[in-house]
Formats: sequence, structure tokens, C-alpha cells
Amino acid sequence: DFEKFLYMGQVMQGDAIKIAVEAHRRNMPFCQGSLYWQHNDCWPAASGWAMIDYYACPKPSYYAFKRCAKQLMATISESDGKLVMHICNDSLASVQGSASLYIYNVETGEERSIAEIKFAIGENSSKNVFECQYESLKDTMCEKDIILCDLYSTLGEDRAMLIPRR
Repeated sequence: DFEKFLYMGQVMQGDAIKIAVEAHRRNMPFCQGSLYWQHNDCWPAASGWAMIDYYACPKPSYYAFKRCAKQLMATISESDGKLVMHICNDSLASVQGSASLYIYNVETGEERSIAEIKFAIGENSSKNVFECQYESLKDTMCEKDIILCDLYSTLGEDRAMLIPRR
């Protein structure tokens, strides 16, 4: 089915943009952002780099980038055998809040808490607010489980997601 293939390619492009932008923002001050080339398609095309198609309709990657461009963003990543949660604050004000990190089963809707986190982060900065051993956590997960983080703060809300590598 060509339409499904095309759509899934665009979804994968959104995932790639999400992974890159989150990594760049997490690494403040060593990286202060991303420059995205080719915002819109200049002619009708089945696919391409652009987030907006020739007819000015957003592709799935537009929505992935829109979330990653928020002033306050939570990220979940795997690093050196650890599950790591960062909060990135691009605003000019300090932010305080809380976050719930949990395992969510997409089939049953069951939630299993990993941690409840309180945080304070300065203006224009990124901070590691939580980490734990990831391998032991992965051993308790099934193939329908993902990791979610719900963040609530004085600047707003965000949700981060990590789909574990199988």
C-alpha cells in the first residue's frame, strides 16, 4: 500500500527530527539549537526533507518539531546503560515543577510508576533531573510498554515518550 508506506516514511522523518532536536537541546551549553533547512516543499513531491508540503499542509514532522521547539521540554533517553530524563528551558525565567515518569502499556492502559520528580531549572538551560539503571527496568517491560513523562510547571506542561529498543 503506497499511501501507508509514504505516511510511515513521513512519521519516521518526524521521529528523526525529534531525536536530533532533543539531543541538541539536552546538550546545552555545548549546543544551543538546530538550524532546519528546507521548511517547505517547492514543488509537489511524494516525500522530502520539508515539514510543510507544496500545498502548505503540515506533514507529521511539523508536529514533532513544533513540540520540540516549545520553551520548556522534557526528554527521556538511554545513555550508558541508564534511563535519563532532562528538562530543557529556553525561556528567560527560572521554572519549577514536577514530573511523573512511568511505564505505560499501550494495549491495556496500565501505568507503572518509575519516579515522581520535583525540579527547579534556571533560565536558558538544560538539566538532568533523573537517572536510573535502564537494563533492570527493561527486564520488567513487555513489547507493548513505552516510557512516558508528564511534566507540570510554572511555564506549562509537556509529555515526553521513549519507545524502548527491542
